[in-house]
Amino acid sequence: MSGKQIIKKIKIIIPVILIIITISLLFFYPGFLLDSYGVEPLPNRYYSVWDDKGIIEKLKPADRKLEQAFRNNFLVNIELENSKKTFQGVAEAVELVKNDQIIQETSINLNDQLLWGKYLALAGEIKEFNEWQEMITELYLFDQAWVIQINANGENVAQTEITWPYDLQYAEVLLTAYNRNPGRDLKQDIEQIMERVWPYFSADELTPNYQSEVERIFYPETSSSDKPTENPELINPYRSAKIIRLSDVNLYVLESFSLIDQKWQKTYERWSELITDSIDSESVFYPFGIMPDERTYVPTAETAFAVSTLDTMKIVYQSGVEHQNSNTEGYLKRQLLQTNNLYEIYNLATGQNMSNQTDVQSMALFANHYVKDSSDSDEYLDSEVLASIRAGLSTNQYKDNLSPLNYLFCRTADTEVLFIAADQLYVLISGIIK
Repeated sequence: MSGKQIIKKIKIIIPVILIIITISLLFFYPGFLLDSYGVEPLPNRYYSVWDDKGIIEKLKPADRKLEQAFRNNFLVNIELENSKKTFQGVAEAVELVKNDQIIQETSINLNDQLLWGKYLALAGEIKEFNEWQEMITELYLFDQAWVIQINANGENVAQTEITWPYDLQYAEVLLTAYNRNPGRDLKQDIEQIMERVWPYFSADELTPNYQSEVERIFYPETSSSDKPTENPELINPYRSAKIIRLSDVNLYVLESFSLIDQKWQKTYERWSELITDSIDSESVFYPFGIMPDERTYVPTAETAFAVSTLDTMKIVYQSGVEHQNSNTEGYLKRQLLQTNNLYEIYNLATGQNMSNQTDVQSMALFANHYVKDSSDSDEYLDSEVLASIRAGLSTNQYKDNLSPLNYLFCRTADTEVLFIAADQLYVLISGIIK
């Protein structure tokens, strides 16, 4: 038999063998060709009260007015100059000025994009989510950096080489999508992010991701013993410090990583302990950050005794039941029940608000936290706390049936009305306002 005949027979035999193997696999392992074959949600999964049926099924058709208003006012087309591709991005803000003129910000920030991706994952909008993920990997995610802001042409405006905070944020979106609709491709994407961020968390010290003026009273130093007043640096009550922002160390994501790969277990346990130990039973607010040596907590940043409600709320939301501080949760509940409100900034020492600005994002996130471990969907409808959140949020909605901005959440200053993308997205993700 000639060589050509052998090759010809091989070309016939190999496809036949492959077909037989495939048929056998389908017979013994039905569905193995499906992306969902062999994968399942992680044991720690959570995303929203709408869980099994998905938020979109419960918000059709008339109840999706907020989402539609968001799409109409915040989604912009990103036209790439060197490509025929067009992506949809989220404008940072929309401003309503005199004469009812609507001005859309041209900045498209990564934080807003990640929130929008999470909503698409929750909503089960698979086609849109896949397009969103393609945009993220093409415009924002690079080997050694994250682009954190682009313009309408898709051009890089700002980026960071300290990638771990955004790696964790992106991983949370992927985990949300995976736990809602498990798939091998998504799991592979998650594992790639895990490998990308592992060098940061396996290092002796986690790279700090925030630089701030820190009060020396919270970060004591020794002064010159000879002439302590001659050093002008020591007269300044603040000092510049590089800090690890605690709210960016997402315990839910780290726990999820540990469930996928055991090498993450010690990392998850270490940071769980650091965050749990950062607040005692007498305190209400979590500290802003921790020094890279993991020994010194930084209670506040920038302004004396001013704590961000959203920072504390993120930690509460990301922490499991066993890591919750009951004093914190109790304080937030009381604020909501008594005032239908959470403010953006509170005083660390007194617990009094230091801002008159309602924190829409924290209120929506608390609603998410409140129901994330509940299996009773009626609780979402009957809860007194959630009713207080709805009442408080509704007072911050723009109400003008003739305006395209109707239903959106706004902040008022002088004659201008500002609509922040993140405010809308936190509420959409929570499902708290229909």
